[in-house]
Parts: sequence; C-alpha cells; structure tokens
Amino acid sequence: MFLRLLGVLDVLSGVVLILLRFKIATSIAWFFAIYLIIKGLIFIVNLVSIFDIATGVVMIFAIYGSYNIITWLFVIWISQKGLATLAS
Repeated sequence: MFLRLLGVLDVLSGVVLILLRFKIATSIAWFFAIYLIIKGLIFIVNLVSIFDIATGVVMIFAIYGSYNIITWLFVIWISQKGLATLAS
C-alpha cells in the first residue's frame, strides 16, 4: 500500500514537472520538490535516492523558470520509476 502511494506521488511529480514548462502548478510543485528531496534523504542508501534528490533540485530550478533538456530527462526518470513501482 505504501509502495503504491510512493509510485503515485512519483508519477504526479513527473506530471507537475511537465506542467512547470508552461508555468502551471508552481505552488503545488513546491510540495513535490520537497517530497522528492525528503524521500531521497530517507532512503539515501540507494543510488536511486540520489536521483530523487536531484529531481527535487531540478524541480526547484524549474519553478524559477530554468527548464531545459536535462529537465526532460528527469521527467522521464521520475515518471518511469513511478510507473514501474505501480506495475510491480
């Protein structure tokens, strides 16, 4: 149950990161950025957690308008990770 919740939140993080490209959902993006950073710090023993922290930082940069190809890579990363979690 908890694992599915994390998967849904990861997919929603990817969607919010896409919406930030169009300057939509900036207020809710703060929640997801902080969620990813905290989740990454809690599960820091995995290399995957480093990418969660990096995705949270990239999301903060996207909130302030810095959106480039690297941001799209993080969108793909967090979305596929969330979908894989839901599929398991």
